[in-house]
Amino acid sequence: MPLQNEMNSKEISLNFHNLVNNGVLLVQKWEQLTDLSFLSQFNLIELNIWECKNLIPELSLSSLTKLQISECQLNSIKLFNMQSLKILVLSKNNLTNIEQLKSLNNLKYLDLSWNSIVDIATIRFLKNLQELYLQENEISDITALRDLKELIILNLHWNEIVSIHPLKELKNLVSVDLSNNNIIDINILEEENIKYIKTLKINENKVLNLNIINNTINNQENLDSSITDDWADINTIYPQCEATLGEICFSKTMDNIYKSYETLRIMYQTQNLITYRVQKIKTRCQKLLQQHTYNQISVTSRLVNLLQLFSDKQ
Repeated sequence: MPLQNEMNSKEISLNFHNLVNNGVLLVQKWEQLTDLSFLSQFNLIELNIWECKNLIPELSLSSLTKLQISECQLNSIKLFNMQSLKILVLSKNNLTNIEQLKSLNNLKYLDLSWNSIVDIATIRFLKNLQELYLQENEISDITALRDLKELIILNLHWNEIVSIHPLKELKNLVSVDLSNNNIIDINILEEENIKYIKTLKINENKVLNLNIINNTINNQENLDSSITDDWADINTIYPQCEATLGEICFSKTMDNIYKSYETLRIMYQTQNLITYRVQKIKTRCQKLLQQHTYNQISVTSRLVNLLQLFSDKQ
């Protein structure tokens, strides 16, 4: 049972031992909780703390394998003697400094989402990470990620990332969320050594060229990377550019395209011929090119008949 505000200090002192269940402790909304050093008397395996806003963020628990401290307004945290830790969740705080995490070299799961982190250089030391959640931060440089060779799941949603070049080193990636960033070039996703990605999200970026005609990523099960009408409408028009819209951007129905190109090239890249549903193209296209190639991309979206494809000149 969680520790609640209504319990006074004396009751907590008398009943604390009863709150530990098989090495697991849950603490919630206890404003009196500040110093965590007393926890060392327990052989804790898992510790979960929520909404305790007066914590002194220092902890040393050698037996702990899972730690979650969320919504506690932490700016930083110091963890000592925590080599058994496999899972660490520090989401929804105010973290800016994660330097103290570099000694946690047995971590497999790290969630730092919903913080104010800019610098992730420390993460390069966590070479056993398999799942990393960094969404909703202020990260622009992801160079440190190139050393995380064991990484399987990566979430970088809603940051300030421009270049994803370091990802080419991560050949074990299966799920990647890059949505809501400032990414312009996704050609790195054609690299042979990251071909096992099954789930890819790159919507709400500034991608200028989606030409993946030579794509070597063969195992997608979920491609959420559409250039939606909302995205197109708020971005700059490039009248002299050639647009290449391939299957990767048609994973959702595109109702309107508000961009102006001299040439709009639609490339079909599927095992089976799929005709995409595009209701209206508001563009001054001089040419419309359709090309068909066949590779091993697995289409999961139910994209049906090409109902109408025309130039609605304005």
